[in-house]
Amino acid sequence: MASCAQMSQVSFSLLMAEALEILHGLQLASESGLWPCIVESDSQLVVSTIDSGNVPLSDIGLIIEDILDPMKGPLRCKVCFISRKSNMVAHCLDKLGVALEVDCFWIEEVHLVRLRLC
Repeated sequence: MASCAQMSQVSFSLLMAEALEILHGLQLASESGLWPCIVESDSQLVVSTIDSGNVPLSDIGLIIEDILDPMKGPLRCKVCFISRKSNMVAHCLDKLGVALEVDCFWIEEVHLVRLRLC
């Protein structure tokens, strides 16, 4: 298991932010040797767009294309929808990312003290 919370100094639409979170999750899994992997998201619209394999002709399409590209290889990974209520750790990491001054990464554990901020 791997997780991260990253600060962003740029403002994105909600869908773009969700797609970027999935892309960062795939990058973290790849760089950590956790491939193949399952990346979970509470954005059903972004997950269904990825599952369709169709790249939208909009700004989010560039991110979707970057997500789909490594998923074509022999070691495939999966992007799954999971409701926010079913994955409170991800929700708390999102909230933590808003207050961060540095990026945080956890491999094989989530720093529970930080998550008490939720």
